[in-house]
Amino acid sequence: MGAILSDDREHTSWKTEIGCKPKRNRTIFTADQLERLEKEFDRQQYIVGTQRFYLAVDLGLNETQVKIWFQNRRIKWRRQNLNAAGNSKTSGIDSDEEEEKDRNLQKQR
Repeated sequence: MGAILSDDREHTSWKTEIGCKPKRNRTIFTADQLERLEKEFDRQQYIVGTQRFYLAVDLGLNETQVKIWFQNRRIKWRRQNLNAAGNSKTSGIDSDEEEEKDRNLQKQR
């Protein structure tokens, strides 16, 4: 039940020629893995130590993949909550401020 990795060899070959570290292939999670990860995220937004280890083993992933998935999911959750809060307010925040918030969230990745 391991994750599928996309094949980007043609895009990374030029990087190795100029001495840069090649980009890591993106992990593509299966539907079952995503369902379980989402269920765990709904239970708790932070997963550490042995819980992360056992979840990774159950899903056929490594701990780093689980850790990064949780980090990215927390960012997505914050962004959704910011947008929901922003839509419910009539504070008149201008689009430049919204774009700045988005950039700051992306930098945290």
